[in-house]
Amino acid sequence: MLDLAELKGIIPAMVTPLTEQGSLDLDQLQVYLDFLLEKGITGVFPGGTAGEGVMLTTDEREELLEAVVKHLAGSVPVLAHVGALTTAEVIRLSRHAEDHGAAAVSVVSPFYYTYSEQELVDHYAAVVEATSSIPVYFYNIPSHTGRPIPISTIRQLLANPRIAGIKDSGGDERYLEELCQMQNDQFTVLVGADRLGFKGMKFGARGMVSSFAGVFPESYLDLWHAMQAGDQEAGAAHQKRIDTLVATMYSGLPLNVYKDGLAFRDLPVGQARRPIGPLSPEARSTMEAELRELGYLS
Repeated sequence: MLDLAELKGIIPAMVTPLTEQGSLDLDQLQVYLDFLLEKGITGVFPGGTAGEGVMLTTDEREELLEAVVKHLAGSVPVLAHVGALTTAEVIRLSRHAEDHGAAAVSVVSPFYYTYSEQELVDHYAAVVEATSSIPVYFYNIPSHTGRPIPISTIRQLLANPRIAGIKDSGGDERYLEELCQMQNDQFTVLVGADRLGFKGMKFGARGMVSSFAGVFPESYLDLWHAMQAGDQEAGAAHQKRIDTLVATMYSGLPLNVYKDGLAFRDLPVGQARRPIGPLSPEARSTMEAELRELGYLS
């Protein structure tokens, strides 16, 4: 079982490289992983929101995870996103992740339909029961699921040692602080909302899972190292730089801003799947110019 001390620091929420035809580009995936490793990241999060996980087929999600784990060869832990619409599919993906070397799985709360708290509890409990030993992380992203995972739901499941933590992308500072107060040797909090990285680490969060860190990991690593060294003044300065980066890139369309950002770094990874469209030439040009002005591009 994963030592939770290993799952910390800056864990990029990876994009998924695709060919012009829209299929997985496993060759470019290896180039992308090497890029992240060279920057010093401490883990990866494949198949999440930035990785178009719910837009991939189940077979593709499994193929992607296998390729990531194989290429990394244990160099950093893999926190595999396995969330899906049905409990059965989450169980399939979780078992596959466990069988193929993922360090842990992260499960977004079920989306589209509205679920009772008991249904949420049963959903997560079923994933734990259907797997042998792999740690299970909640994934809270109410902007995409329609509601946050209730703190009471999390508390009900904490007695199970396999419930190992949460990736909180909700952006609610009080919610994040309460999660950090629940943190212990068996339950880890990872910040998923970029603007709360500094505050989350002040609260005691063990690290960040960020999609922008999958494009420009440097500022996130600077924040992490500053906070590890106890230098909150430097940490606050790095957070301001992250805020500027996010504001600059988020002026475009979701998903393709990450992929275009990597293309600006001479690391083409294709475009997001339809129905997500490309940035307009004007938006793309503006974003590139602003990133150069900010010093993110040479």
